[in-house]
Amino acid sequence: MTRPWLAVGGLLLSAVVLVGLGCSSGGQGKIRVMNVSPDIGSLNILVDGKNVSSSLAYPGFTDYLPVASGSRKLEAQTVSSTTDVVDQNVSVSSGGSTTVLLVNYAASLGVLTLTDDNTAPTSGNFKMRIINASPTLGPMDVYILPQGQSVPGSSPTITNLGFQSASPYQTLTAGSYEVYFTLPNTKTQYIDSGPLTLSAGQIRTVVAINGIGGGYDDRVLNDLN
Repeated sequence: MTRPWLAVGGLLLSAVVLVGLGCSSGGQGKIRVMNVSPDIGSLNILVDGKNVSSSLAYPGFTDYLPVASGSRKLEAQTVSSTTDVVDQNVSVSSGGSTTVLLVNYAASLGVLTLTDDNTAPTSGNFKMRIINASPTLGPMDVYILPQGQSVPGSSPTITNLGFQSASPYQTLTAGSYEVYFTLPNTKTQYIDSGPLTLSAGQIRTVVAINGIGGGYDDRVLNDLN
């Protein structure tokens, strides 16, 4: 059974790390890392050789971390080893935000890098992006519906969203909503986010994942406000 997870923040990062990574005469951006590999265990996350998150468990994520813009070296290590399971350069634009998801099972671990659009929504609206990060869920139709409106009789907001794919941002009127993931061209529900109340000016990312105890689940990331 799925549950709504309205995240009010990821893991807290020390001021020393923030200052060390945030100083740059060439501009500053932000990076956020999420562990969505179901079987890899907890990870230590390093940016430019500095540990920014210790024991990041599945399906945890960091807060946005200020970093110098440009090419940043991202590493992930299991907590029992200093050997990198991820070693990749990530481009961060000045003034921009980047989300990096560590995806798939450990044997096929990959990196999904997304450029976030955290520009404020138009007046009275919020924005929402959907990511399919479940290695076994398969392509999904996604319904973002006002609370109380059912999937039967509705049309999908996003169709055939495949693994390691992100939808365009959806701009919707502020209010209470529910997000459903269904098999394409059917009304068979695999994930129900539960009620989500979105205020004007907010931006959220909903991530479909494998459930910790089986089945499927979701996490909601607070991108703005």
